[in-house]
Amino acid sequence: VSKIYVGVPASPETSTAESGFVAARVFISKVLPFVKRSSKYGGVMLWDRFADKQNGYGRNIKAFV
Repeated sequence: VSKIYVGVPASPETSTAESGFVAARVFISKVLPFVKRSSKYGGVMLWDRFADKQNGYGRNIKAFV
């Protein structure tokens, strides 16, 4: 069974995330409940690790993913 991972920009400043950034609180309350309904949901991946280390995005969503 294949799993689907949701790719999320960790910061609005990430060069490739000009229009795809979602604040952690919105991601937790709006996006995750929707995607977690799928039996193929496998988790979340962040782009990029440097931005995540700077702002703690992953730490903020970890308990909810």
